[in-house]
Amino acid sequence: MSQFNPISAVNITVLVGILGIILNTVLGYALRRASTFGYAFGTICFSQVIANIGLCATFAIVTALMTAINPSWHRTYLGERSGQYVIFFWQASIWNHLLAVVNRTIMVFSPQKYHQMFSEQKVTKKAVALVWALALFQAVPHFIPPCTMVFDPTTFTYGYGSSLCAKINRYYTDALSIIVVTIIGILLVASCLRLVKLRNPCSGVPDELAAAFQLGFFLQVFILYSTGYEYIYLDLRAVHPTYGTAGIALTRPPLRGSLFPPCTRKDSREDSLAKGLLQDDRHNLQRGDTQYPSRKKVSAASRSLTKFNKINIHCYNEMLNEWNYWLF
Repeated sequence: MSQFNPISAVNITVLVGILGIILNTVLGYALRRASTFGYAFGTICFSQVIANIGLCATFAIVTALMTAINPSWHRTYLGERSGQYVIFFWQASIWNHLLAVVNRTIMVFSPQKYHQMFSEQKVTKKAVALVWALALFQAVPHFIPPCTMVFDPTTFTYGYGSSLCAKINRYYTDALSIIVVTIIGILLVASCLRLVKLRNPCSGVPDELAAAFQLGFFLQVFILYSTGYEYIYLDLRAVHPTYGTAGIALTRPPLRGSLFPPCTRKDSREDSLAKGLLQDDRHNLQRGDTQYPSRKKVSAASRSLTKFNKINIHCYNEMLNEWNYWLF
């Protein structure tokens, strides 16, 4: 068994952390500058970027650099709080992932309801605020000294004490994270199957291209989901220290966009399918009529439009673009 080298652990953690900060900062700037993103999904992505930057900064600065400069600083008040910062940003990242998956699932299964729910900006703002409130609520108990998750610079791992409070926090945090990640996986697979089913009526898609897409998508989902689940479940002290770094690199996008680059899309609006429905609806209703349609006319057109667009809006190209855009 190879001997643990804290210097290598520090170098790897600092490298991954700084790279994650740079990539997420660039991504956050692009999100704020881009005019093609829908407000709902763009805001959720920006919230995820903030959580990623906070997590990467905690690992790179508070965890690694503090260990390299003076390991005794981990016994100061700021040093002992590093575990709480990790919990806070980790939980924010998990809840942001869940919110993004719910957002995409509603869009896939019911585009019209998606528009009704996320067309108002206050709904998205409240959802993102709830995400950070939940993360803060879960991190607050860890600031109590007996409940603290402390970093050990000799083994380069975080761990809880032997108190009852610490044990409750440990099992509660792990169990909740596993449940949330499992829900994310279930919704992701359900949406994938829904898109594959709706793709069948589409024409003009070569069988080889469809098979290649399905295989590539399965491999991407399997890698991302399995690393996320195992990173929570496995005890990092029982495996090689570099596994934790690999898990972080794969489950948090500092490097995910580099490892699994998305396809380029011509229309990158997050609610393109829902807006397409409403745009067709508006054109149908206003055809030959310069006045606003009656409520009865709108309801009748919407019911017929739902059936009419089931095939049109879920063709292969849209499916490929939407899934690459969601995952990355």
